Amino acid sequence: MNDAIKHRADDDLLVLLSEWEDTLNHKHNIEKEWLYMQGVQDGIRIIYPALHSSDYRLAH
Repeated sequence: MNDAIKHRADDDLLVLLSEWEDTLNHKHNIEKEWLYMQGVQDGIRIIYPALHSSDYRLAH
């Protein structure tokens, strides 16, 4: 939180802003986790067929 806000705001407002900031951070973290899992799923979709192709079996 910005130092200027901390010095000018009263305690109730600081609590409210802190809770709002925590909520935004939580939502952002949920979004990042969702995007990460989408990447994992995409990676599995790309790798899985390659691992089960006949070319892969012949090479190993």
